[in-house]
Amino acid sequence: MWEPLRRVTRVNRPRIVGPITVGHGINEFFSIVIPPIIPLLVSDLGVTYGQAGFLLTVFFVMYSLFQLPAGVVADRIGKNRLMLAGLVGMTVGIAIAGTASTYGLLIVAQAIAGIAGSTFHPTGLSIVSDVETGDTEGKAMGVFGFGGTLGTMAAPLVVGGLAALAGWRVALFGAAVLGGGMTLLVAYFLVTFDRDSR
Repeated sequence: MWEPLRRVTRVNRPRIVGPITVGHGINEFFSIVIPPIIPLLVSDLGVTYGQAGFLLTVFFVMYSLFQLPAGVVADRIGKNRLMLAGLVGMTVGIAIAGTASTYGLLIVAQAIAGIAGSTFHPTGLSIVSDVETGDTEGKAMGVFGFGGTLGTMAAPLVVGGLAALAGWRVALFGAAVLGGGMTLLVAYFLVTFDRDSR
């Protein structure tokens, strides 16, 4: 019953591809925490829907622009190190957004999260490509992409659900705690498996 799934997910270095895939899920999860709470931001902060939507623009402008220098930095300081620093930075940005009492602070928080998030694709894709062979690289990229999609899919459910129960600030702080905890797990497994492979 599980054999078809194993066939499409069997890679050479699952102990590296697995944590990187989870990291991709965290990155994509953090990328879209704002859309589920836009109506709440509008009513609570007195902003327009356009202003609330602009928060996404700020995030993705930073996310796009900083991917180019992120690749250069990754080659200099190490891909794992930069990837983990980026996930921590996103956690910080989302936590700041959860404490924001003004629209301006939300913009700053989104800029921080976007800059930090820009590090993930240049590092994560490169790590997967480095550890997999030509025979399994495509499968590994499929696994990597699947993890990112799961993160995207989870954000509206988790953030929207928490916001409906306890408000948007609790939802963002909860997202930061969840993503930060998962980041610690990713860091633990990457460090452990890297040490074991030596």
